[in-house]
Amino acid sequence: MRATRIIDLPSRRVLTNFGTRYAVFGREPSVPQLPSFDPTTDTKALPRVSEGIEASLERILQTLRVSGMQTGPVTPGETYGDLALTDSEGNRTLIEVNVRESDPQTFDYQGAITRIDGARNESKALEVWFFNIGRLKLTAVSLIDGAPVIDEL
Repeated sequence: MRATRIIDLPSRRVLTNFGTRYAVFGREPSVPQLPSFDPTTDTKALPRVSEGIEASLERILQTLRVSGMQTGPVTPGETYGDLALTDSEGNRTLIEVNVRESDPQTFDYQGAITRIDGARNESKALEVWFFNIGRLKLTAVSLIDGAPVIDEL
């Protein structure tokens, strides 16, 4: 297992539920592509919940899917991440999920980079994702070759 970024930014597609609605996040493709998710097989009716941040976080963790990746729990006792993404070769990226009603601030980015660097020092790949439930936006923070990368989807 290696501690490098395994999620390709241009092709990344993320499907999740925000309590009462599903959303797909991703960049506009430069060439036509087949849909990454099928509404009939990739979504399901879920019991109604309140619209609060706590309910949204719980639903995101239950329903999050990334195209081309398997989603699963982190290892018990894991220091970093709320869930783990695994590619077809078995490489894992830990994902820390944060839910906000607004965009992340400078101190959020600084804290994310500190946690990502700490995980990297333990040979673990970590990304910190900020879901903005007010604007239906996903901001993913990672380090590539030691440089911070902020990807807005």
